[in-house]
Amino acid sequence: MDWKDVGKTISKAAPILGAVLGGPVGAAAGGAASLIASLFGCEDAPAAVMQAIQHDPQAMVRLKELEVQHRTDILKWKTAQIEAEVADRVSARQASVDGGDRTRLYWLTIFLVAVIFAFHYVVFFWGVGDNIDSGMVDRLLGSMGTLLGVIIAFWFGASRSSQNSETLLYHSTPLQNLTKQEGGKQ
Repeated sequence: MDWKDVGKTISKAAPILGAVLGGPVGAAAGGAASLIASLFGCEDAPAAVMQAIQHDPQAMVRLKELEVQHRTDILKWKTAQIEAEVADRVSARQASVDGGDRTRLYWLTIFLVAVIFAFHYVVFFWGVGDNIDSGMVDRLLGSMGTLLGVIIAFWFGASRSSQNSETLLYHSTPLQNLTKQEGGKQ
């Protein structure tokens, strides 16, 4: 068990806190882990925190309250993670430009996209022979679709939807206010 598993569980009640915990390991994840461990009075280890969550019937409510109370710190941690991810992407792309790889990457992209579309064209319009395993063709089509997604993410970026999600979460209504608005229903 690792922190990503714990983060998935926590995300059900406290999505931002769970995302920080399940994100890249570092100061942000360490701070979130310590905060959660102190909430449950347990050791700062994934197994101990998960066990404490499973044995506390009010764990999800307590985690949501913790997220609301420490929202500023948690959002700072999440921002630091996003900035680190963006800096990593920028440095990788800049290294390819500085090293003169941009032209080669461009032509490699053109070649791969042409191969992907050619393979799809052949399979969909000409079919495959009887002696070719259809499961293998399905796996190749799936892998090529994934590769196309990676290519698009490299050239156009993939963080826009994540940024929109963070904005929506930041402006969301906390659980406590929601239950008061509904007349105390839970």
